[in-house]
Formats: sequence, structure tokens, C-alpha cells
Amino acid sequence: MIDDNTERTSAEDNNTEQTGVIEENTEHINVDEEIAEEPGVDLLALTADIVAAYVRMNATPVAGLPDLIASVNSALRGIV
Repeated sequence: MIDDNTERTSAEDNNTEQTGVIEENTEHINVDEEIAEEPGVDLLALTADIVAAYVRMNATPVAGLPDLIASVNSALRGIV
């Protein structure tokens, strides 16, 4: 957690003087924890739907399915 009382850098001070706006500190959020807490987001189901749609329209070797599933799941975790 970032302390709200952290000192601003001189660049932030200059920005404040020039624009009158102070940017708020944002916390780094663990995406996996946020997704797990958010109702309605089911990465496994989304992954399965995307992979199923892909293999319906594209010839895909069975041996390549685990890598495809892992790749899609990883990509979803990166954007959700």
C-alpha cells in the first residue's frame, strides 16, 4: 500500500505549479486477486470459449492444445 503522505518529486511540484493539478497516487493491484474478487469474471470459461471457437475454424494439432490454452489464458489475465 502506498502511503498518502509520501513526498512529491520536484517534477510533480513543477507540474502542480504549472497546472494547479496534483495527480493522485495509485496503488499497484494484483490483477489475479482483483479478478478473483470480481463477480462474473470467469477466466476459465472465457479461455474455453475462445479456444473452442478457434479450433472450430482452424486446424489445430492435439499436441498444440495445451500451449494454446495456456497462451489464451495468459493473455486474458493480462487484459482483464
